[in-house]
Amino acid sequence: MAAAGTFAVCLPGSRIGSDLGKWAAVLGVLVVLAASSPAPRVAAAGTGKSFNQWVSEFRIEALAAGISAAVFDRAFRKVRPDPAIARSDVSQPEFARTIWDYLDKAVSARRVSVGRRKLRQTAATLNKLEKRFGVSRYALAAIWGVESAYGRIIGRKYVIRSLATAAYRGRRQAFGRRELLAALAMLERGDVTPGKFVGSWAGAVGQTQMLPSAYNKFAVDFDGDKRRDVWTTPGDALASAANLLRSFNWRAGEPVLHEIVLPKDFNYRLSGIDKFRPVSQWAAMGVVRARRIAFGATTRPGAVILPAGAKGPAFMIYRNFHVVRLYNKSTAYALAVGHLANRLRGDRPLVTAWPRRQKRLSIMQLRELQQRLIRRGADTGGADGRVGPKTRRAVSVFQQQADMVADGHPSPAVLERLRRDDL
Repeated sequence: MAAAGTFAVCLPGSRIGSDLGKWAAVLGVLVVLAASSPAPRVAAAGTGKSFNQWVSEFRIEALAAGISAAVFDRAFRKVRPDPAIARSDVSQPEFARTIWDYLDKAVSARRVSVGRRKLRQTAATLNKLEKRFGVSRYALAAIWGVESAYGRIIGRKYVIRSLATAAYRGRRQAFGRRELLAALAMLERGDVTPGKFVGSWAGAVGQTQMLPSAYNKFAVDFDGDKRRDVWTTPGDALASAANLLRSFNWRAGEPVLHEIVLPKDFNYRLSGIDKFRPVSQWAAMGVVRARRIAFGATTRPGAVILPAGAKGPAFMIYRNFHVVRLYNKSTAYALAVGHLANRLRGDRPLVTAWPRRQKRLSIMQLRELQQRLIRRGADTGGADGRVGPKTRRAVSVFQQQADMVADGHPSPAVLERLRRDDL
């Protein structure tokens, strides 16, 4: 669940999800530690400190936090920075791919078929989890599928090395430091040994990809063997994810999303990830579920989102969509989990096709678009080349001002219009 910037558990890929694509590994494979030569004296950006110097200073902090010297020294034996971490950080599938490319992999026909088989095989466990935590079995299975291909791909990087790299250098040093201390606490308690402490490049662990801080707080010993084994015990992993989702106020009986069809005269200014209103109001505007399926609880709040703009599929998202985004803040990830959950429940593929021939902006072009909007006084959440809710809101406002379809989609046409207007 944990990709850069996420609270907890997946990576984007993970998949991993993020990632957050996010991976490849085999259960039970021992981590191969780095060669025995001393860690290179490469200075962290902006600090002037070598990695050895940084480790020495961090050791003092860790010991003050209750980590024993023996555990720390064993954990850091032969550890050196991992140059692959920075590359993974900027290429998370949730942000680097088109939404259709991401969903093609995250909700593939194979993932659906394997997931339905897993639902049958773990039915007794999922029954107990639903009763205990109130979280849908289909949502849990979807997270399991997106994060680790149902436990098959859990990541094979040594977690201490990954988090030490993030804490030492890069854009997420505070995150890395916090999670590194949490990971050391796992070793201190004996939850895992260094040789088996593997996970994603971002430090997420187990079949549902929890960050160490989330593991420490929410991991569950579901099978009663006195171990919270999220790596090799599906029951523990799924129970831990369910416990985390419950802590985020998961609404029992409420879906994550549904595909919808919009009326031809739909006012796109009403769409947005945080623009909730009762489903009955949307229905009164002519919004219908795909294949004319009944909405169900029409007093339930829902919001309309258009991840590929007005030319692509539209979705009604519910409050549990945002619960999933607390697990992993990527909108693409939440879409994947919600759609996969629906497919596992028995829903058919999407009715509306993705606009696959539609050109997309590169990361550099997205940064330019964000910078131009920022200069106009908009809040895009930064100019990082990632499309989040703030960027979509800023694009929608500009589209309204420019008399364009205000679907919030950062298309090449929006960038070109910004360029022309800025001349």
